Amino acid sequence: QFLFDNSELNIISNEIDLGIRITDSPPLGLIGRKLFNVGYTLCASPDYIAEYGIPLHPTELAEHSCIVMADNLEGEKWAFVNGDDSVQISVRGRYCSNDSEAVLEATLSDLGIACVPSAIAEQALRDKRLYSVLPHWRYSGASQGMAWLLYQPNRHGSQKLKVMVDYLLSKLYCIS
Repeated sequence: QFLFDNSELNIISNEIDLGIRITDSPPLGLIGRKLFNVGYTLCASPDYIAEYGIPLHPTELAEHSCIVMADNLEGEKWAFVNGDDSVQISVRGRYCSNDSEAVLEATLSDLGIACVPSAIAEQALRDKRLYSVLPHWRYSGASQGMAWLLYQPNRHGSQKLKVMVDYLLSKLYCIS
């Protein structure tokens, strides 16, 4: 059984065999294996940029239609860092979703500027179907950082769990 949930379920008390969580470090009492780094890219379609222009500073995002990821309470507040400078801006737009693929599709459909997980936006950026916006500013919101594979120490001996951990590490491990 697979459970996809953005909340921080307690793996031990909910008797979850295996979890993937974005966190600075694994919670106490769990074994953690690093998988990959999750980052975000601010981007827009060429047609959106041609019609509405490209912001030169994060504060200008308030004048744009922004596509909001609605999976957390920070959705309409975006924070950016550039060296010692940091900015938090309230954004709004005509579309929001809690699904990153839907946000990517909305961005490709010229609905606005979005913060999209970098791994999901990568191909569209390479194909020039999306352009990076404010590339010198790093988005510093929630849901980014190291993705960890988490499981309970007493379940590590389970052959099924071991096979699943090995499989996920072979498919998802990409620390650079």
